[in-house]
Amino acid sequence: MKNIIPVVLCALVFGKAALAQVTNLEAPGNLKATSPVGCIPLAQAGPDLSPADLQPGVWDCFQKKNYVAAAELTLLMYARGVFDTHRVLDKTAHQAIPVLMMGVVQQDPEGWEEHMAPVLTAYTGQGATGAKFCASLQSMPVPTHSASYMVQHGIEAFTGGNESGLAKDFDPAQAWSEVLHNYMKCD
Repeated sequence: MKNIIPVVLCALVFGKAALAQVTNLEAPGNLKATSPVGCIPLAQAGPDLSPADLQPGVWDCFQKKNYVAAAELTLLMYARGVFDTHRVLDKTAHQAIPVLMMGVVQQDPEGWEEHMAPVLTAYTGQGATGAKFCASLQSMPVPTHSASYMVQHGIEAFTGGNESGLAKDFDPAQAWSEVLHNYMKCD
């Protein structure tokens, strides 16, 4: 859990920088939610929901001042995004998760930093909040969502690289276990 907080906090900084004028090229399906959710409790975030589906829920929770739910969906979004980096071959596509987070943070950078930084910090280390969240993650089924939101974010969506964009020898259970242990630090 300690590793995720700096990433989320970096999104605050980069979110502010992303407000500059840029030209944006997008492939069809880039960062597209197929089943977008609102502010839902973690227990309702089924394995079929991708990070792109969870992103509107993060913002909805934040707007409703339900900062705990926003934090939990943010962390789940990151965990499932890291899971997807294990199966999406195009490494340029792996920036999909920080870009999705910037889409949330840019809407209210100061408010996000003020309200979310302390809540997200509670999830670091070996405290009760982090342990409870890890127990929730460990009780969830292995993700089954489509990774098309990420595949379409990479350069190979434009150049026609790998046919599906996914690793053929991908083991979902092993990848999820690695995400929980190595990335989320749920032991």
